[in-house]
Amino acid sequence: MKLEVLTPSKILVQTDTNFVTLPGAMGEVGILEGHAHFITMLDSGIMSYEDGNEKKKLAIHFGVAEVFEDKISVLADYAEASDEINEESAKKELAEATTALSDSDGDNASFKDAAAKQKRAQTQLNLLKEK
Repeated sequence: MKLEVLTPSKILVQTDTNFVTLPGAMGEVGILEGHAHFITMLDSGIMSYEDGNEKKKLAIHFGVAEVFEDKISVLADYAEASDEINEESAKKELAEATTALSDSDGDNASFKDAAAKQKRAQTQLNLLKEK
């Protein structure tokens, strides 16, 4: 099946694959060839897929995925491979987001923004640990 991973600024992956896991909003989703058609919201997490005999991983940050016939389309707000992640920047972003969450006065918008930044930074660091 075809796999496509896109963000607003780039195309990260266009390949054939036999298996994909995605960080769905309701939990991890595993997709094999012949999977039923569906659309799911994505959370921040690690996506994995097989490219030939090699297992590859990306940090995916929110978005939507669609499985239709023999194609998986992943439209992510942000997505990055481990070689695109700066560990020190991710650690700094995690610390800043954690502080912002603890200092939050309950303003829903600022809380959601800090929580999203915290998830993104933690996902980046988790991907770096797995490589």
